[in-house]
Amino acid sequence: MYANEYGKMYNFEDKYWWFLGRKSVIRSIINILYKGREGLKILDVGCGTGSIMNMLAEYGDVLGADLSDTALEFCRKRGINKLLKTSADDLKLESESYDLITAFDILEHLEDDTKTLKEFHRVCRTGGHILATVPSYNFLWSEHDRILGHKRRYLRKQLRRRITSAGFRIKKISYFITFLMPAIAFFRIFQKWLKKKGGTETDYIMPPVFLNNVFIFLLLIESIFIKYIDFPFGVSIVCLAEKE
Repeated sequence: MYANEYGKMYNFEDKYWWFLGRKSVIRSIINILYKGREGLKILDVGCGTGSIMNMLAEYGDVLGADLSDTALEFCRKRGINKLLKTSADDLKLESESYDLITAFDILEHLEDDTKTLKEFHRVCRTGGHILATVPSYNFLWSEHDRILGHKRRYLRKQLRRRITSAGFRIKKISYFITFLMPAIAFFRIFQKWLKKKGGTETDYIMPPVFLNNVFIFLLLIESIFIKYIDFPFGVSIVCLAEKE
C-alpha cells in the first residue's frame, strides 16, 4: 500500500460510507456470538490506523498487530497504545492465547494467505473464533486493488476452502455490500474502459453528504439481515469460523 493511503484511511474511517458500513456488518457478526459479553482477549491483525479497534474494545482487551510503522503511528494518534509490530504469518505470540482473532481486509495482501490462517489457528484458543473480511470477484479488480497492494480477490468458495484447510469450522460466511454492487461494478468496469493506469490514489472519494448517508443506511440494513441470511453476492465477503 502506498504510504499516503494510511493518511487517507485515518481521515476517512470515521465518516466514509465504506468504512462505516463495513463496521456495522462486523459488529452485527460479532454480536451473533458475543453480544453483551466483555472480557474477551482479542487480536486485531492488520489493524491499520486503528478505527475498528475502538469498537472491538467494547468486547474486551484488544491488541493491534501490524507490520507498518505508519499504520501503528496513526493508531497512537487515536490514543491506542496496545500495539505489536509483526507480520501476520509469524505473530510471535503464545499458542492458544486469544478468544477472537480479526483480520479485516488483510488476507488479500498476503502472498501466502493459507500460511497466515494456520498461524491464526495456532494462536486462537480452542473454542475461539476468527472473523475475516476480504474483497470479492476478480472481475471487480481495478487500480484501487493495485494501489492497496492486493494480491487477489476471492470467491466465497475459495475463502471457505482456505479457512477450513487451516483447521477452522465455518459458522457464517456471506457476501456483503450487496445492494450497492451493481453501481460499484459499473464504476469499476467503466474505469477499465477508460484504461486509467499508473495512479497512486485509491477510489476513496467522499460523495455528497446525503448520498454518503444513503450508502451508510443501505449497509446498516444489510447488517441487520446478515445475522439471519447469507447474501448470494456482494463486493466483499465476511467469514466467522471456530477453532474446534
